[in-house]
Amino acid sequence: MTALTEIKKRDERARILRAGIVRVDDLERKVLIRDISESGAHIQCDVELQIGEEILLSFSDSPPLPATVRWEKGDRFGVEFERRIELDSSGKPTAAALNAARSQRSFVSWKK
Repeated sequence: MTALTEIKKRDERARILRAGIVRVDDLERKVLIRDISESGAHIQCDVELQIGEEILLSFSDSPPLPATVRWEKGDRFGVEFERRIELDSSGKPTAAALNAARSQRSFVSWKK
């Protein structure tokens, strides 16, 4: 296997420049979603996020998408979604992707 075949291909990104909300613990802040792909997003915000930190990212009227911060550069961050999502032609997550995120987060374990 050559070095070229070992390089992971990035998903196609859609530049959307859309407002969103990031939730970390009890903190909720507005963010600018600069681009999005099926596996993650590039966001800009005034919150200091840490690489490896788990967040919830949502569009204005959508349920939150669980994600992990993978890189940071100043006030810009790359996040990887917990699960791949489906995007429509405008780069917005489809209803099916949002419903999957909603049903995944609605499960509560009764075990202690």
